[in-house]
Amino acid sequence: MTTTAVSRKIHGGGGTSFKIIDTYIKQNYKEHQPDAVWIMTDGYGDAVSPENPQNWFWFLTPNSVKEFIPPSSKIYDLNDFV
Repeated sequence: MTTTAVSRKIHGGGGTSFKIIDTYIKQNYKEHQPDAVWIMTDGYGDAVSPENPQNWFWFLTPNSVKEFIPPSSKIYDLNDFV
């Protein structure tokens, strides 16, 4: 993802790996999983199966998808906070 200095618009594409976040947590928090994992995304990425999906909070941008998010996670629309 890049940002141009003149337009200040963010350009991206290709999706995000949510599994990388989950793998990091599983490797570094073996004894106690985090109480909260906050993800700000458009939802495009790979499917993830965290040990405690109820502790994952997803904040979605407009026109996002939910198909890769575990159903027991908490999902919020960022437009609700504007």
